[in-house]
Amino acid sequence: MAMETEFEFYEFKHRFALYDPASYFDENISDQHFNLYHTIDRTLFYRLVRKLGRNVDESMFVVAFLIWLERICYSKNAVHKVISWPFHLINQLANEIAGFFMWMENKDVGQELFDPRLLQMLCSREINVLYFREKRSKVNESVRNIVSEVCVRAFRDILTSDSQFVDVHGDRMWFGCNTNPVFVPRPPLYHNVVGRFPQPGWWMVAEDEPHVAPEDRTIFLTFSKGYYLPESEIREFFTRIFGDFIEVIYMQDVSSDEQPLYARMVCRSSSIIPHIAPPGIKTKYSIYGKQVWAKKYIKRSRESTSDD
Repeated sequence: MAMETEFEFYEFKHRFALYDPASYFDENISDQHFNLYHTIDRTLFYRLVRKLGRNVDESMFVVAFLIWLERICYSKNAVHKVISWPFHLINQLANEIAGFFMWMENKDVGQELFDPRLLQMLCSREINVLYFREKRSKVNESVRNIVSEVCVRAFRDILTSDSQFVDVHGDRMWFGCNTNPVFVPRPPLYHNVVGRFPQPGWWMVAEDEPHVAPEDRTIFLTFSKGYYLPESEIREFFTRIFGDFIEVIYMQDVSSDEQPLYARMVCRSSSIIPHIAPPGIKTKYSIYGKQVWAKKYIKRSRESTSDD
């Protein structure tokens, strides 16, 4: 069987065989059952984003690519294998996949900039990188579909502050890493790779909205008294989880010996607000152990923490 025919045959044969709860259950399957079906995928995404601090859309793409490798029979139980790895290897694998896709999409990037040794170790069949590059449109389309059909739904609750997802084994592993520190570097191509992945999900701001008044695309943040939280930590935390959506942050104007108790975070687009601060409630976040409450900003005649 020719390589191209074989490649397409395996994908067609397994397109609905794996990671498609609707093929086994009613098409109106609940989020609870859908998430249960994707527990190991959710675990890997949680570790990439919550523990390793990787970009959200990149992490969805990494998990989706591993699912796709399972679908085309290049790797059996790839995601299950990866969640048994220590965190520094999970991070290295994500680096490899990021570099791999950057190389496939950019002819000016040499293959020597990435070494897919861990990726190949996961696969029972050899990854012909030149063939994958030749078929990059098909690869991208397939992985994008998994992101849209599986990842966006299965992972969205993990990005909220009230998520009930628990990763006991991963927490133990993480504690061990931090008791005996293991250096977990950022990907060498990280800042170039982010943004090059498909972005079909709600977690990314579609476009700026300069025509919308700033107060209509603002989130009001309140802080716990006695726990100083600088603007840089606020910006880094929300950007890491939700992407580059912040236009400006206005901290409460206080004297040098006082702690700001609130801030206004102006978003580039109002569409991101419901996902950070759902309507009608205060959403709690923990930033380096310091509690922060977020809600949609409503302009008052006099601004105060009690009003907002």
